[in-house]
Amino acid sequence: MRLLFALLLFTFLGYSCTVTKSFVEVSDEMISPQEIQPKLSKVLKETSGLISWDGALWTINDGGSTTTIYKLSKADGTIQDSVNLIGVTNQDWESITHDEEFIYIGEFGNNIGLRTNLAIYKISKLQITNKQPLQIDSIEFHYPEQDSFPGNYDHNFDAEAFLSFGDSLYIFTKNWLNNQCIIYTLPKTPGIYSANKKAIFDTQGVITGATVNPKEDVVTLVGYNFNKATRAFAPFAWTFSNFKRDNIFSGSAHRYNFESTRQVEAIAWSKKGEYWITAEKTFAGPASLYKIKLN
Repeated sequence: MRLLFALLLFTFLGYSCTVTKSFVEVSDEMISPQEIQPKLSKVLKETSGLISWDGALWTINDGGSTTTIYKLSKADGTIQDSVNLIGVTNQDWESITHDEEFIYIGEFGNNIGLRTNLAIYKISKLQITNKQPLQIDSIEFHYPEQDSFPGNYDHNFDAEAFLSFGDSLYIFTKNWLNNQCIIYTLPKTPGIYSANKKAIFDTQGVITGATVNPKEDVVTLVGYNFNKATRAFAPFAWTFSNFKRDNIFSGSAHRYNFESTRQVEAIAWSKKGEYWITAEKTFAGPASLYKIKLN
């Protein structure tokens, strides 16, 4: 049984940010993730991004860790290989995405809103597969609407999710202040940019991962709610389909809640309706790899 309703959020927001009418479907069915690896290697305790490429899964660790991309077996999540990025930092890596030629790493975690050095690293897939020295380019950016840097969680300028879509990179914010999500776009060309604010959606929770089904233009986000009283995570997913290319949050939106108490951090498309997800190590359990099916 599902609740179907039309949600009109706003008709116009400044800075070229528009929100169009979305048909939002909230499932009352709890989705049970399929456990693939309940305990990933200790090296991956802060897995924070995930892609599926070259017959494997690739993940990164959160801030303060090494500048390494890890190749994982899809069968059991064991580490098959690793690629170290020389000459860059990992202040707060939060997401990884890719297109046909490149891998992009989001060095843009900004939990307490203090950062002024947000960046995305761009790496050639060909150089990785051929074991060549890596040429790492940077796409540096800032949020033009951010005019204060609070040093606490009372802000909406954090991000833990992005994806490659067409000729642009789409960043999905993690809004600590209002539990909504804003899309910002950037070009894929190395340089220094003001992020372009495109759309906003009430995700009713913080967003931590994003992926796209390139065959059907279905974008899927994962995130969680956190109950401070019970110290329990409540993860969820949103899927967006039948949208206009310039606004992923238009069209149809579907929310699925997970039967889990894990801090879900990343998602990667597998095939129609199926996805890989990872959860990082917390008091709720070790870093883990799952598969989920969404209708």
